[in-house]
Parts: sequence; structure tokens; C-alpha cells
Amino acid sequence: DAKLTGFTVQNGISVEGGGILCNGQFGTTSPSITDVTIKNNSAIDKGGGIYCSGSSPSLTNVIISNNSIIGGGGAGGWGGGMFCQDGSDPSLTNVIISNNSCLGGDCYGGGIASYGNSSPTLTNVTIHGNDTYNYGGGLWYSQSSPVLNNVIITNNTALFGGGVYCGSGDEVIPTFTNVTITGNSASEHGGGIYRDGASPNTSLANCILWNNSPSEIHIASGWVVATYSDIQGGYAGTGNIDSDPFFVDAENSDYHLSDYSPCIGAGTSDGAPTTDIEGNPRPNPEGSTP
Repeated sequence: DAKLTGFTVQNGISVEGGGILCNGQFGTTSPSITDVTIKNNSAIDKGGGIYCSGSSPSLTNVIISNNSIIGGGGAGGWGGGMFCQDGSDPSLTNVIISNNSCLGGDCYGGGIASYGNSSPTLTNVTIHGNDTYNYGGGLWYSQSSPVLNNVIITNNTALFGGGVYCGSGDEVIPTFTNVTITGNSASEHGGGIYRDGASPNTSLANCILWNNSPSEIHIASGWVVATYSDIQGGYAGTGNIDSDPFFVDAENSDYHLSDYSPCIGAGTSDGAPTTDIEGNPRPNPEGSTP
């Protein structure tokens, strides 16, 4: 139950957890990390910014930026910004994960990586400008069931899965609700999402996938089930559309919807958050600004 509030954690280097290490090896560890910036740290193996092993910290109003996995001896690693493993279920609220990298050999998750029965919950989170040589520029998961609500994933790069690399899930279906994935790129496949792994499927609702290169969704194996989502090029599913979302100013990272966006009113409130990423009520009260 430790609390870390109002600090900058920077310029650390370690094998695991360049900035912060939360290790549940000796018992439950669920620290509260609030109003903290974790930047310019590096790890050789796991979690350039923060590494959680058997731990479920709560991160609120946190910036995780410019951290890296440097990969000893040319090897790769996991989670340039953050890595969750071994039953870690962290909650991230109002968090920015930006400009982190995982480079070298086999690398998993430029921004955040999750593995081994871990189920991070991301609410009101921006994942931007992260990079990995291999899998999942913004987010990579396998044997894990992340839950994303009100998340923006933009301008991340990878070999496979520029925005998100979806491996196999845990027993719970990984769910993405009110998630915008745009402007990401992959050198090979899956600019927006790359799906590779056994069931359960990945579930999308009220999501926008637009202007990812070379494709919005690439399925090597498994399934992506999308409903009430705007997916460029079209995608089968209840309520899905294929229309320019008309972001206000995507070139300058303003992904609000303009007044003429076809996405306004096209989602479903079933199972969706009651507020947007800025805390505005959803669905819109009648007569309010979108």
C-alpha cells in the first residue's frame, strides 16, 4: 500500500524496471502512483519505465515517456514504457504513454506490454509515438486480457501491429471500448491491429480505426469482433461504418470529432463508459456540444 505522489522518476537504469519495479515475489504489492512523471529511464530486459511482476499498482495522472528497452547483447525485451507480467492487474487512469521504445532483437511493446495472466485496465489513456522493432508499437499483449476504455492510440510504429499486437487472451475476452486507433504504421502487417493467437477473440465496440498503414486490421489467426465501429475499408459487424471520422485536426493530434463527423451518435451505450476521455458525459445530453 505504498504511495508515491508528486515526483519525477528519471534517468534510472536496471535490468528490470528502469524507473520503477513493483515485485510481488514476497507478497501482494499494490502501490498507488499519483501525479508522477516516469521519464528517460532504461532497462536491459523488462519495463524501461515501470515493470510489474505479480503486482497491481494504481497509476493516476501519470506520464510515462522517453523510456527504453536497450536489450543486452543485441537481445530484445518487453515494454519500453511499461511491462506487466505474472498476474499483474494494474489500473491506469489519466495516463500518457509516449515516445518510449523497445529496440534490438525480439522486442514486444514499444509503449506497454502485458503477458502471463495479466489484465491491465486502461481508462482515459493516450498511447502516442512509441516504437518497437518487432511486435506492437503502442500495445502488445499475449496470454493477457487488457481492458481499454476511452483510449487514443496514435503514431506508433512496429514491424507487426503498429498500434496494437493482439496475441492470445486469458480466459477473459480482451475488450476495447471507445478506442481511437489512427496514424499508426507497421513495416509488414497490421498498421492498426495485428491479431495472432488462439481464442478468446479481441472485442471492439465504439472504436475508430482510420489512416493506419498498411491496413487497419490484419488477422494472422484468431478473431477480432467489432461492433458500432468506424473502420476504414469496412469491416463486418453490427453497426459498423466506413466513413471519414472527420477529426478536428489529426495532423496536430486533435482527435476530437468535428460537428459533421458520421461517428457522432453512431455508437452504442451498452457496456460503454458514461464519460469520454475528458470526463464529458456520454451519450451526449440532448442539445450539448459533441
